[in-house]
Amino acid sequence: MRKKKRIMNATGSSIRQINCFAFSGATLDTSRSMAVITVPTRIQTILLVEDEPFFTRVCERALIKKNRVIKTASRADEVLNIIDESHPDLLILDLLLEGGDSFSILESLKEHHQTIPVIILSNLGRDAYGNLRKHPGVIDYWIKSELSLEDLARKVDHYLKPAP
Repeated sequence: MRKKKRIMNATGSSIRQINCFAFSGATLDTSRSMAVITVPTRIQTILLVEDEPFFTRVCERALIKKNRVIKTASRADEVLNIIDESHPDLLILDLLLEGGDSFSILESLKEHHQTIPVIILSNLGRDAYGNLRKHPGVIDYWIKSELSLEDLARKVDHYLKPAP
């Protein structure tokens, strides 16, 4: 929504007439001679589901960035509640978990028409990926032992980059 506004600085003198876009949460600083519009950046949420605490902590440190929140779960039976609460932009899912398995999580997402991009993490070989490719939302399969933390961060950045 485009609005024309006359912007005044702190002394009350007119800076100039500008075209502004109405953004939710945008702030306008007129205390200087130039108007500055600050538009908040959307916070991205990643849900990392991994049952090995050390690997979880290492991945969290590799993935954390400004404007990014990492939620974690270690059991399959926690995942759907966290998804409902936090609406993640990306789900990184270990294949073998306590309290259920990744296949049941993927089926539940499919049944509830959830369209979250899913990356499967596993120590199992590529053969396991063949059955997972048919699940909607599965975009990649990574073998933990073949993945460096730099690769993990770079690939996640690639999948979460904003659409042009």
